[in-house]
Amino acid sequence: ANMAAYDESEDWLEELRAYLDGNFAMMHALLSDKLPKSFCSVPEGTYLSFVDLRAYDKEERRLKERISRAGVFVQFGEDFVDNGECHMRVNAACPRSVLKEGLNRICAALQG
Repeated sequence: ANMAAYDESEDWLEELRAYLDGNFAMMHALLSDKLPKSFCSVPEGTYLSFVDLRAYDKEERRLKERISRAGVFVQFGEDFVDNGECHMRVNAACPRSVLKEGLNRICAALQG
């Protein structure tokens, strides 16, 4: 299985890269439109992005509560590093429809 993964998976990998690029482009466009004060990083070597939400609340606990009430569970940077407060981690390796639904819920929670 390992040999097949290395020898016969280039097409799959290229399709995955293109899909992830599309997810990141959609995420960036959606957040730019609906949460223009946020900053979304597009990673070079992973499918995880951090979104800076400090412009919407300086208190991470309140951000988590607002987003949780919208029915979305997110992890924040503070769960991983000491200087990640109010930076939400987004996993873009999922169906685009799921990513879009979650981001729309988050945007609605933070706009209101």
